[in-house]
Amino acid sequence: GGLASSGANYDPNKEKKQYLSKSSVNFNEPNLLSLQFPLPLKKLIFDDWFALQYERKFLKLPREPCANTILDDFHVHITVEKGADVPSAPYIEFIHKMKEYFKVSLSTNLFYHAKEKRQLNKLGAEKRKTPIMVYGIEHLLRLVLFLPKIICSVNMTKTNKDTLIRIINEFLVYLDVNIEQYTHNREYIM
Repeated sequence: GGLASSGANYDPNKEKKQYLSKSSVNFNEPNLLSLQFPLPLKKLIFDDWFALQYERKFLKLPREPCANTILDDFHVHITVEKGADVPSAPYIEFIHKMKEYFKVSLSTNLFYHAKEKRQLNKLGAEKRKTPIMVYGIEHLLRLVLFLPKIICSVNMTKTNKDTLIRIINEFLVYLDVNIEQYTHNREYIM
């Protein structure tokens, strides 16, 4: 199911307030994982979903900066913040896996509307761009929503899971701090 309830008395503003009032996104998996989505990111996810589901609008592509650039920027940020020439292995692995999962999950988990996929196919054929070079922060956030399910399906130690959740939450804080940089040119089209 989607975020919306059905019925004649549906109030999108009420639903938006309820969605945004939750402090975290929880997944009822065996090892309950909780990601802390800052309010501006939750609003961005909801507005993106609402534009597609109710207004039948989707983001104009390609997005600048693209998902690949955002992940590379996070890599630079972590390098500077941690004061090392190279971020620790868990950060490097996270960035690499995000890029890998982005490619794998795109067609099955990251599209809200078939029109998005058609736009990507057309753009990819014309410009020879890969999906991670076409999509931006909105699709990265869609992927982050699926990460707890992916993490719970992989055999890893509790320590590694805790480290990964901490890194994902750091990534979400990074996106929140830099949200203007990554959303300044959002344009929805029919």
